[in-house]
Amino acid sequence: MRMVIYGTSDCPWTEAVIDLIQEKGKKPDFKDVLQDFAAREEMFKKTKQYSTPVSEIDGNLIIGMDKEKIMKIIS
Repeated sequence: MRMVIYGTSDCPWTEAVIDLIQEKGKKPDFKDVLQDFAAREEMFKKTKQYSTPVSEIDGNLIIGMDKEKIMKIIS
């Protein structure tokens, strides 16, 4: 299962998404869109927005901290 979290290292919502996924024994890739211009543009190309966090799990995009959607996909 491929998981990428686009966010910023100081965002509590980004941290909450990563923690939720890690609690289920998964290790998502993290792309800091504040530090990585290419990641920021990649996220924008996929979502047409700069809001974070954005979770991409097996091609499913989840904008924000949506615990229910994340759990449904990773379970």
